[in-house]
Amino acid sequence: MLRIETKNNTADGMHPLLEKTGLKVKKMESTTDNDPDALDCKDYLRSFRQGLISQVEKVSGYEKSYVTRTRTPVPFYWATHSEILDQVRASSFKKGFYYESELTARVIEAFKGDSDNNDNKRIFLDVGGNVGWFSLLAAAHGASKVYTFEPNPTNLLRLCESIILNGFEDIIQVIPMGASNVDETKMFFQGAESNPGSFTFDETISMRHNNRTAVELGEIVLVQLDTFAEKRGWFAKNSNNSPAVNIAFFKLDVEGFEPFIMQGTTKLFNSRIVKQFAMEMKNGKMHKKRQKKAMVKTVFEAGYDLYQTGMYRGPQQIVEKKYDTWESLAEDIVTQKYPENLLFRRREVDVNK
Repeated sequence: MLRIETKNNTADGMHPLLEKTGLKVKKMESTTDNDPDALDCKDYLRSFRQGLISQVEKVSGYEKSYVTRTRTPVPFYWATHSEILDQVRASSFKKGFYYESELTARVIEAFKGDSDNNDNKRIFLDVGGNVGWFSLLAAAHGASKVYTFEPNPTNLLRLCESIILNGFEDIIQVIPMGASNVDETKMFFQGAESNPGSFTFDETISMRHNNRTAVELGEIVLVQLDTFAEKRGWFAKNSNNSPAVNIAFFKLDVEGFEPFIMQGTTKLFNSRIVKQFAMEMKNGKMHKKRQKKAMVKTVFEAGYDLYQTGMYRGPQQIVEKKYDTWESLAEDIVTQKYPENLLFRRREVDVNK
């Protein structure tokens, strides 16, 4: 079993979420602003500078970082891998703007105009953060706190560089673990070689992308999002019975593992603290029909409507049809009436009824 290890096993400050990987990096100092399980990016970059993160050192090229100032309404610095290592984001580095331009616009809109009488608690939940485009985007455009789930050590490197460059240490909380339907530790594998942010729990998928070899990346700590939210008091109420927190936007993009994560979000959606939720329901083998139906059922029964859909650039087309049942919505999604990029929006309750 391959583990992500540092070359110096005597380093202090083991991060508990990375204990199974052997990666000795510190948690953020415990303050009222930082999450108790957040990664200390300065310590992580210090370990990288000293050549102590073995998983990063195994492949030549990660020692080079490519930084651009973005061409967004509020610019920020964004660190990416080289074009050789990450062809998916290479064009974005050159243009200063991410290829998922419509989803980018939706995130900006969410934090420019969302108040919900909870202005100091506008959260962006980014599950599958990769090298951090959407997390950085939300932080730059008004999110009060960003929780970025990203366990891949190479992506953590670029993400941490961007956070430090922009001074977002108190806004973006890097959670170096994955989300799932159970709390456990599991081996994960490299996905498409051209995309260092791509990983999978399925050995056969890794073999398909890596010359019939399942490339192990290490063990990953997994947690249910319901568990994560509960421990942080997200389901608490204010004195006026309003939610204590407001997740203005929840983005889920985890290379086909979405159905399992959604099984661990029932309480999160039923609490209605999430205002908008974006994800892809892939066609083909990645998402089975029964899995799509189960995911639709979770969000629809919790009080969310399909608001926009779109192709690879993200959701942009408003859905005019109103659905009375989750079954009818699921049927239209399964039969591909809509493109695979979906944006759900919380159904507002008429208090006068």
